Amino acid sequence: MRPRRPFAALSTLGLFAHNAFETRAGVGLVFEPELGRRGAYALWAGLIPLGLIAAARESSWAERLTAFNAGIGVAGVAVHFKAWPWSLHGGVPMLDEAEGLTEAQLPAYNAVLWAWGIASALSLATETGRGSRRFAVAGLLSFPILLASAGHHFRWAREQARLDPERWSPALIDG
Repeated sequence: MRPRRPFAALSTLGLFAHNAFETRAGVGLVFEPELGRRGAYALWAGLIPLGLIAAARESSWAERLTAFNAGIGVAGVAVHFKAWPWSLHGGVPMLDEAEGLTEAQLPAYNAVLWAWGIASALSLATETGRGSRRFAVAGLLSFPILLASAGHHFRWAREQARLDPERWSPALIDG
């Protein structure tokens, strides 16, 4: 299946990389506090392929879904830069800390965020038609909800790390 909207496919893959990175780093999976680990896996196991399928299809529902996903992608990346300290590195904003990640993990994590954010922005700019712009705006307007969810997630992850330190990033306990 060749994507009709390649930036939308890359945006979806950026979301996957973000979720995989955080899970592998021991800081939890997006929506895990609300759904549990299995529920969050099930959610993303459905949504990630759906996003890739939508990027490959030529239909109004597919364009609307990819527009919404791209809006959420931009909002999701922006949440990280609102929630965590960052500084300019060669003129590019980079997180200085985030979500219980170690200092050694941050360069790769910043690369994931930038790739996800750029792909999402390019999808919005080049692949979102006039009829789907309201879906893109809805995705962008998810920013405050995502910010609140991120704050809740981090508080929850720190508590989980105190209860079961072997399963979680040591930076959650130390920080």
